[in-house]
Amino acid sequence: MAFCEQSIPADQEFGGATDAEVIYYIYRLLVGPLKDDSTLYRNGIEKLQDFCSKSFRKKNQNLSSQKQMDVTKRLEADKIDHQFLKRPLTLFNALRSHTMQGFYGSPIH
Repeated sequence: MAFCEQSIPADQEFGGATDAEVIYYIYRLLVGPLKDDSTLYRNGIEKLQDFCSKSFRKKNQNLSSQKQMDVTKRLEADKIDHQFLKRPLTLFNALRSHTMQGFYGSPIH
């Protein structure tokens, strides 16, 4: 959820990823047509939480917005220590792609 909101935050005019319920779109993908990606998400998010807990003494969702953005940038740059997350860029790309699909895609989905 934190990643989605960092990617598409709400502003004064429009709601962000949370308002558009992007997380539910992703959930439906992971229990449906993209079941194979559920392991990537489950393990990736768990390891990302381990990284945040070790690095900041807080889980990602409890970090300040600026720290969450820093974690997101580290994911994108493949700069998360691989002892925590073996494929940070793979997780980033999946999260980004599914967030964009959920927000900009047809509301019917």
